[in-house]
Amino acid sequence: MAQNSEDLGNLPSNESVEWVSFEGTDYYTRSFRVEDGTPKALVVIIHGFGEHCDRYQDMARFFVSQGIQVFTFDLKGFGKTGRKGARLGALGKFEDVYKTIGFFIDKNKVEGVPVFVYGHSMGGGIVLNFGAEKELDSGVKGIIASAPALETNPDNHYPGVIMKILHKTAEIFPNIPMTIKLNDTGITSNLEELEKYRKSFYNYDKTTLQTASEMLRRGEECMLIKSKTYPIPVLIVHGTNDQLTMSKGSQTFYDNLPKDLDKELHILESDYHELHFEKDYKDKVYNIYSSWILNRCS
Repeated sequence: MAQNSEDLGNLPSNESVEWVSFEGTDYYTRSFRVEDGTPKALVVIIHGFGEHCDRYQDMARFFVSQGIQVFTFDLKGFGKTGRKGARLGALGKFEDVYKTIGFFIDKNKVEGVPVFVYGHSMGGGIVLNFGAEKELDSGVKGIIASAPALETNPDNHYPGVIMKILHKTAEIFPNIPMTIKLNDTGITSNLEELEKYRKSFYNYDKTTLQTASEMLRRGEECMLIKSKTYPIPVLIVHGTNDQLTMSKGSQTFYDNLPKDLDKELHILESDYHELHFEKDYKDKVYNIYSSWILNRCS
């Protein structure tokens, strides 16, 4: 598929695309600004494995309609950032991703405006881990995780003993290339969006051993350990029968959270991974997210 077949065309005046360099990587970024007055909040969106930030354009525009400003970017190794870089799917260590998120928060925050970080799937696992890092002085008010990769479908990876070997190998040879074939029929029942997903030049299943190891290991660690001392408000949304990331992982994470924490969990009756593209749930989850954010802006 030709690269220019996904050209965004003429963007509205409140939207922009910019390439931003940070620690040797050129990042593809998008901004969605509130034009009338000061925004009520800023949301930073982190996409999932094998996809890219342009897929969150509709969500970002909805947020803007609610007075919420949005910034998003393609992670290192993914989307347009990955296509411009040297190695597809080479995300790096999660600590490096936290630094990148912090950098973009600092670059885009507005004085007096609360910041929230949203992530889907792998991005959900990343932002939940990011929120647990108490030493990060990012000023984040809350975390939103959609179908977070805390517990993934065991059919999509190797048995436990082999996974331990792979984790050790990843420490020594992090850049060994891998291919992770997802069952894309479980992504969404929205056939138009599924076709876009399959055809996109910026969605790909290439990654590295380190990225796969980080995603699986950090998800489990966050679910079982970091959850118990989680420090900031958190919202989680997941489909009951999601076959890519398991809703029971979100339930376990939620059950482990401190009793007095501001927390919310929505397990919705669905077989699909991307509820934000499901015709029966898109408006519902958009409103769950925006209401939760706006209720914490006072």
